[in-house]
Amino acid sequence: MHDILTVHGAGPNLTDRPRWAYLLVLHPQDACWNGAQPEAFDPAGMVLNQWLDDGRFPVLGG
Repeated sequence: MHDILTVHGAGPNLTDRPRWAYLLVLHPQDACWNGAQPEAFDPAGMVLNQWLDDGRFPVLGG
């Protein structure tokens, strides 16, 4: 069993160095925080039903 934030899909690392893994969690541009405890970010400073519009949630391709 593993967490939803476990990175998947990479082949074996055949180098002698660690490698980076990136994990994206995408939400619609008009998403609001519903008060649920998020797994991917810290809700500190967030307001119930407020848009996810601070620096932690950049809009892509807008």
